[in-house]
Amino acid sequence: MNDKEVKQRLQEIGWTAQQAQMASLDVLGASKVIEPGEIIEQAIQGKIDKTKGLLIATDRRLVFVNQGIIKTQSESFRYDKISSVQYETGFLHTTITMLIDSRKLKVEGVINAAGATFATYVRQRVDQGVQPAPVAAASADVVGQLERLADLRTKGILTDEEFQTQKRKLLG
Repeated sequence: MNDKEVKQRLQEIGWTAQQAQMASLDVLGASKVIEPGEIIEQAIQGKIDKTKGLLIATDRRLVFVNQGIIKTQSESFRYDKISSVQYETGFLHTTITMLIDSRKLKVEGVINAAGATFATYVRQRVDQGVQPAPVAAASADVVGQLERLADLRTKGILTDEEFQTQKRKLLG
């Protein structure tokens, strides 16, 4: 997934173009760590251990990305390793706290509305308790992406030509 595709996906899940632009370095970093076929479901900006970055919930895992000028820092967390998800809403920001393999992970400085939505999504993923096998996930991802593309075409967001181009890319 390249940085343009990451930005496009962020906008599809509710980010404004301005938000995606302001996070452009971390979006670039995300494009380096999101695996082929992996789908971004939710994303927030926040700080973990005083490091600003992008926390992405995909269909497979959570990924925290901090893209500096020279290097990309990332950390990945499997949903089946998360045992607790809590959030606390303040006046402007939300703090999300997750217990991952006995490690308390605190994400601070998250915009309020985004924080609650993100925490709820992660909690639902954790409650599902099943992480699909990578092979099954890959084929399910393609089917899901094709369904999303078809829906975008039906809504008039994609032309038939754009749909066919994206479909060919997915099917190889």
